[in-house]
Amino acid sequence: MELKENFDYYSGSFEGIFRKRNSNQIGSLIFSEINWQHITITEVKQVSNFNPDKHKVGDYWYSEKIRQKKWYLPAWLIQSSDIFIPKNEDTAFSGDLQHVIIKDLELDSSNKLPFIQEISQDLLLVRGTIYFGLPKPPLIVQPTSPLVTDAPQKNVDNQLLGRVQGINILGDVSSSIEHRNTNFLKPVEQNGCWRNFINSNKERSLLDPTSQTPKRQFGFFSLLSSLFFASLWGLALIYLWFSFPQFFWPLLISGVLWLLFRILKWRVWSNRLGWILMLAVIYFWVQNYKTAQTDLIPKETKNGSIKTYPPKETESSSNVKDYISAKEIKWWDFFDKNYFLNFSTSAIKYFDSKANREKAKNYIKQDQIEFFTQTYRSMVNYDNNGLDSVITLLNLQAEKKKLNPIQKAEMVVTFIQEIPYYLVHDMSCADARKTDPGGFLDDYHRKGKPCMPNIFAGVQSPYEFLHNLKGDCDTRSVLGYSILTEMHIPASVWVSGAYGHSVLGVGLPVGTGSYKEIDGMKHYAVELTSKGYRLGMISASNRNMNNWTITLYKNN
Repeated sequence: MELKENFDYYSGSFEGIFRKRNSNQIGSLIFSEINWQHITITEVKQVSNFNPDKHKVGDYWYSEKIRQKKWYLPAWLIQSSDIFIPKNEDTAFSGDLQHVIIKDLELDSSNKLPFIQEISQDLLLVRGTIYFGLPKPPLIVQPTSPLVTDAPQKNVDNQLLGRVQGINILGDVSSSIEHRNTNFLKPVEQNGCWRNFINSNKERSLLDPTSQTPKRQFGFFSLLSSLFFASLWGLALIYLWFSFPQFFWPLLISGVLWLLFRILKWRVWSNRLGWILMLAVIYFWVQNYKTAQTDLIPKETKNGSIKTYPPKETESSSNVKDYISAKEIKWWDFFDKNYFLNFSTSAIKYFDSKANREKAKNYIKQDQIEFFTQTYRSMVNYDNNGLDSVITLLNLQAEKKKLNPIQKAEMVVTFIQEIPYYLVHDMSCADARKTDPGGFLDDYHRKGKPCMPNIFAGVQSPYEFLHNLKGDCDTRSVLGYSILTEMHIPASVWVSGAYGHSVLGVGLPVGTGSYKEIDGMKHYAVELTSKGYRLGMISASNRNMNNWTITLYKNN
């Protein structure tokens, strides 16, 4: 009864453009969140005695509300859409749609599936029927003073009435005061309004110029300083969101309050808060300018080289045949120090390490983080002895060049970064691409980049990685963790379901960058899939620390 009493309902022909976001897979099914970008509705008709629940049958899409895009409702903050319902060549409806049901979609040539037209790389178009509700407007009581019939007075009285009732009345003023000899005016739509969307050349303006409030004149300096402050404020918000999210919301709320005070014309409070915000933002950038520069921009390093040699057959004293593979890796760190590593790996140890990793198939997968923590820990513990020769060579290089702990950690980081990126999948490469249409996996495989398929858990153990030099984010992070902890440097492995990514954490006093505190020690994140990232540096799009979970860590 509440829906029926409080809303008028309408139907119409629907054409919508949407973007798919936040895909989730359940078995073989993929579900994507739909974000409407533009909605056009034509042939609108009012529907009497409408009950939305009765139309929620068959194939349909339902939402409590679709918001109309407005300048004060940014898309990154509140989901909204361009809603276009034309009335004639000069006017269109503007407002939110309530209790929206979209169904009876246009079908493809087979008449079995909805016809979805791809109009760009990430935008799709569908057509069908739409049902929506609008709140019923209240009756607006006419003032007791009589309305005179001359046009200028009509404009003044009608606008006065709109202000008294708190409703902005747009459109043809003469049509808004029909029935002026009765005790009420024609109801005016509160939820939306018919407004001009094409600049008309009619002689008569929509509002009498004599009744419009003069616009405030802004000086050049005032405009320039406002734009400068808005730019600094916006940049500070972006940086805080990725680096220090605990400070993001106070700054955002303060800025919104300042804007609200300006709209309400609370000049004293807006001026005070404006000065406080300006000083706070300027102070922030003075204090964090160096961090923002070094923390966000990867440092270029010289290109190294990698050589691998064909396996050589050997035979142990117990007549066990093995194949030994030799590798030579040359690389530079962030201070142009060069390193050289010549090491060999065994085919027998490689297959033993692989078999140990695949024991994870027997783990009880109660929780994804718990599963990967157990898998990573098993690989590290099993492979420790097999990494001794590589760790010994790295320690000798660090001792020869007299490296401090941070430089020593960056030697290991640049060593792993020098190895080319190789995507590792727990399914076929073609199937992996299908799970992320239009996303990173789809783009990666479309460009023909290398892939290692059918690897259980989508990760290689440290010894497997050193043997074939094929690894992606978590494979690299686990190797980095294994090497650093054996060098007695605190380290951790981070994973993120939100970003679908993994990074290495290093527990050293770096001083700047992205970090998480673990048992009282700051572990600074570092990206290992690309060259140039120093301790504390990860991709700007991955800087919300709340989206990262620690799997392995060791503070020594």
